[in-house]
Order: sequence, then structure tokens, then C-alpha cells
Amino acid sequence: MAVWKHACKTRLGMDLDLKLLSRGNIPLSLIRAVSGSGSTNPTQLVFLTEVMEPMQELWLQDSVERLDDGRVRIPIILKNKGVEERYGMCQLGIYAEDPDLGEILYI
Repeated sequence: MAVWKHACKTRLGMDLDLKLLSRGNIPLSLIRAVSGSGSTNPTQLVFLTEVMEPMQELWLQDSVERLDDGRVRIPIILKNKGVEERYGMCQLGIYAEDPDLGEILYI
């Protein structure tokens, strides 16, 4: 199991959280996960709107787990099937549905 050292919620993700809460606590809808081979300075991750150099769609499972310390675990499965060339996976993006903007990069 991978643990992402520089994981963060994007600005669009933070805005979405506030929007959902302000509209009557609407549930968050995570819709897809994408791997990317691009990289950037960790301080810039919060400003991304797309995964850099997307490489493949990953399988985002429905079973999000809330941990005792306030964190959540989002199960994502990476399969090699259909991958035609080797790449270094530097980014993992999780997208959510924004009621106004559509699909956004959430984490």
C-alpha cells in the first residue's frame, strides 16, 4: 500500500467542501482517480487543476474508510492491464463532482 508523502487537497477541493457544507451539508461525490507521471514542487500541488501528464485511469473503490484520528482512507486499485509503456507514477489525482463546475481535481 502506497502512502503519498505530499498529499493535499487542492484549492478547488477546499472550495468544494465549503460549497457543499453551505448548501445543506450535501455529500461529497468522488468520481475517478488518475495516475500521472508529471511532477511539481510540493508547495504548488494545492494549485493544480489537473493531474500532470496523466497516464491511466485507476479504479476508485466506494469503500472510503474514516480513521479514528480524523483522516480517511480512499482505496484505489492500480492495474497494469492495458498499460503499454513503463512510466514513473509521480502523481495520484482524485476527482470530485462540483455542482457548479462539474469534475474538479479534489486531492
